[in-house]
Amino acid sequence: MVFKTKVAATGLMAAALIVMPGGVSCCRGPSGDDGADVECARNDQLPPLDVPQYEEWPFDENEAKRRQEETAARLGVSVEGRVRLKDQLCLDLVLVPTGRFIMGFQGSEGNEPHEARVSRPFYIGKYEVTWRQYAAFPQSKGAHLTNLGLDNARKGSRGELDWAVDGIEWVTCNRYCRDVSKALGCAARLPRELEWEYACRAGTTGRFVWGETRDSLYTDGHRPEGAAWELIERTNTIGLLRPNPWGIHDMIGNAGEWVCDEYNDDPWSRTIRGESGLDRDGFAARYPGIKTGTGPYVGFRMVFEIDAALVSLLKQNHTLVR
Repeated sequence: MVFKTKVAATGLMAAALIVMPGGVSCCRGPSGDDGADVECARNDQLPPLDVPQYEEWPFDENEAKRRQEETAARLGVSVEGRVRLKDQLCLDLVLVPTGRFIMGFQGSEGNEPHEARVSRPFYIGKYEVTWRQYAAFPQSKGAHLTNLGLDNARKGSRGELDWAVDGIEWVTCNRYCRDVSKALGCAARLPRELEWEYACRAGTTGRFVWGETRDSLYTDGHRPEGAAWELIERTNTIGLLRPNPWGIHDMIGNAGEWVCDEYNDDPWSRTIRGESGLDRDGFAARYPGIKTGTGPYVGFRMVFEIDAALVSLLKQNHTLVR
């Protein structure tokens, strides 16, 4: 299906971006909880933004970048931004504009093809969260990490800190997002499945974004040294594979990634998206995980809501962007 072109702008001007009363929070749960009941926040109550609402899909790399630049200009921000987590440790972000697309894939149980819309732009991690970044908030670790997660944490301490974090529970990922939000004063969370797939596919229809085979993920067709496509008991260094048209790395390949949503309306399960080194399904990779359990090759990346607090942080750190 191809959508016709239409661009509309609605809502508040960028200058009127506000923080919701009582401050911004990425997670919800009992006050002072240890993370066991932390849930992903929803952005339904945030004020609208005065940004284009794009309708045409699919679209090519040039159009993807044009939409990013147009949206960034409307909001007064950069397409790529950086926030400082602690000291000199930073997190790179990429702006994802609004848009419509056909979400899902034939044969999926719970994600059959259907028209979907992202009506509010957001920033998403350019890369998956690494062990180095994860270690910056030690209060996020603890009782809910399995032995596998602890083993991988020890791997990171031996010098593999720029690998994508894996073996992490969904609950623990949310606790980390909560701690980042509190530290930075803005709203960080796991992506919704809708946001994840839209960010991953970036206007494309190929199973592996750039095509129908894994080789299309390699820059100039050359497999990078250490790329995680073999049966290995680890993830890999972030950013080894070709970025998608938005400029986001490793949404296919490296680790599978937790998202906010229940898996097929099962309250005990959460959805994992993206292809790890063991999968063969590209963007269509989708499987359940118990929210207080984990397994190998499962990590996460964060989404940041666009609000006044985040805009201020991005402007403070604009000189840090590569």
